[in-house]
Amino acid sequence: MPIHDWTRVDEGICHNFTLAWFVEISRHLNTAGLPRTHYSLVESYHSFEIEGVPKELPAQALHLIYAAKQKTITVRRASDDHLVAMLEIVENVTKASVSGIRRFAKKAIRAIDHRIHFLVIDLLPTDPGQPGLHDSIWSEVTPDYSPSPFEKPLILASYAWSEKISAYVEPTAVGLALVDMPLFLDGEHYVPVPLEATYQAAWRGVPQRWKAVLEAP
Repeated sequence: MPIHDWTRVDEGICHNFTLAWFVEISRHLNTAGLPRTHYSLVESYHSFEIEGVPKELPAQALHLIYAAKQKTITVRRASDDHLVAMLEIVENVTKASVSGIRRFAKKAIRAIDHRIHFLVIDLLPTDPGQPGLHDSIWSEVTPDYSPSPFEKPLILASYAWSEKISAYVEPTAVGLALVDMPLFLDGEHYVPVPLEATYQAAWRGVPQRWKAVLEAP
């Protein structure tokens, strides 16, 4: 199945699909992907929630709501529940501003600094003049890094800790099928995340009304 252009729909539709995709990925990790020494959860991206919000809101307020609703996939050791890896699917609210991109990059860098392996799925284009997520992350990790444009605008990137930090980057684009990406459990071992299969499973639950928009020529 080709990657869809999620800029065609609003934040709510994209967020709904992302939640379903998170569930499919976490289900796979817990049933087939992870060894019994580890488990996966879908956890809150932020530690707060916004309640009692009126229905009609300006765009900036809507961004805050969806920022509060964001989730992340975590992988923990079963023996002590220690966090070893995180998987993020980038949503519109992250790419809406330079400050959103910087906040996301700082979160990734903090995780990497604490030796938490980090997988980013970014299927949203970066606006001209804004820094790319991978460039923002990797330029902090490796100060001598010189960003160069990828031939494909969307990015899958897995960051792993060993004796040094490594990045496994797979550029992609709307219209292409997703490839499996490694999610590292330690410096040497990883599990493949079946992005294409889980994307298809989440897609089956998208309302037909929005499938028609996303599949239109």
